[in-house]
Amino acid sequence: MAATGPDPGCPTCRPSPPPSPAWNAASSAGPPEPSRPFTGHRLPVGDIAMSAEGRLLAGAGTRGTVWIWDATSPFTPGRALRGPPAIVGVAVSADGRTLAGYDSRGAVWAWDTARPERPAGKQLLQAPDRVRDVALGGDGKVLAAATYSSGVLVWDPAGGGPPRSFTGLRGAIRKVAVSADRTTIASVDTDGSARLRSVDGQGQTGPQLDHLSTGPADLALDGRGATLVAPNGDGDLQVWRTPVPPGAPAACERLAARVHGTPEWTRHLGDLTVREACHL
Repeated sequence: MAATGPDPGCPTCRPSPPPSPAWNAASSAGPPEPSRPFTGHRLPVGDIAMSAEGRLLAGAGTRGTVWIWDATSPFTPGRALRGPPAIVGVAVSADGRTLAGYDSRGAVWAWDTARPERPAGKQLLQAPDRVRDVALGGDGKVLAAATYSSGVLVWDPAGGGPPRSFTGLRGAIRKVAVSADRTTIASVDTDGSARLRSVDGQGQTGPQLDHLSTGPADLALDGRGATLVAPNGDGDLQVWRTPVPPGAPAACERLAARVHGTPEWTRHLGDLTVREACHL
């Protein structure tokens, strides 16, 4: 698809790139096919994030503008959110209600995506040094930031207060991820080490994942923090699974049954059954 012309309101801007496509990975009819490209943005998008249910898609443009799209409706142009002018990376909570972004100076911002009409995002934190990545827990109540020299910073965006710091890692932290259930944080540093730790671990560094080869460049966690996937510099995908406590599935099922069908359940988990929510 050809690029569109320059923005008349920005004579120095370059022509926009082809719009961003999306794929239906759940399709069973052969290899996934891309959807109609998303539109609205005029410059390249450098970082993207999506909510767990696949509805909210967010991106940070190369000029620092944060964009959001309805991923289920590629025909609808994206919308630019007002906020700081230099956001370089974004994260979306699993429920799609919170969007976080960070700039090149170490400031972390958040937007309530349920109210995109708000004039600007809210600054949550000014980190002691530069931020390389951010991640959100399932309902947006745990936010983690990977920094160059201050370890992993963790805090509750809604509760306020200073962040906790998970230190003791070698080198700068390259990537960070938070499980959807807000119990586990994973991080990868620039020396090629990956670690898992409990969110409630009082700042203690967790065990290094000795089943991963060196050089993981990114990472992803499943909803319970039990499975971590990391690509290495050779292009291989590595999978590391943590043992789930024997009583955890049954406990999850009992607790989930108490709130299944409530408005809170519907807001965060939609039409999932108790067994689906507990991965049974």
